[in-house]
Amino acid sequence: MEYEVTLRQPEFKFKNGLYYDKNLEIFFHPTIKQLPTLIFDASSLQSNNFNEALLIKTSIYGLKQIEYSKVSGWTIYLNSLVVKLGKNELEERLIKLNVILSDFEKNNLKNKILDLRYQNGFSVTQI
Repeated sequence: MEYEVTLRQPEFKFKNGLYYDKNLEIFFHPTIKQLPTLIFDASSLQSNNFNEALLIKTSIYGLKQIEYSKVSGWTIYLNSLVVKLGKNELEERLIKLNVILSDFEKNNLKNKILDLRYQNGFSVTQI
């Protein structure tokens, strides 16, 4: 009898104990990892998009879910905040988001949708 063991590092949650690795392959992991869920249309996500998802994951604390849409780009979900990042200028928008989040309570962002896709600012609406 012969066995092959493959070690994989989970990067994102898929669902119910299933995770994505760095190659976007789904695998089972026996322990529960506190990783954000990644949601995307398999036909629209490319490898550079996956690198962007990794950048978002490492840049923002408290992520619950990351979504990618070919039309609207990246949307992220935190505990009580939805953030629309879009597709362009991702690094700049993540820096802006961290500045906004650093004063979360003062900015009264609980249960809000924050849209950073604007060229010269952002919008905030109630969920």
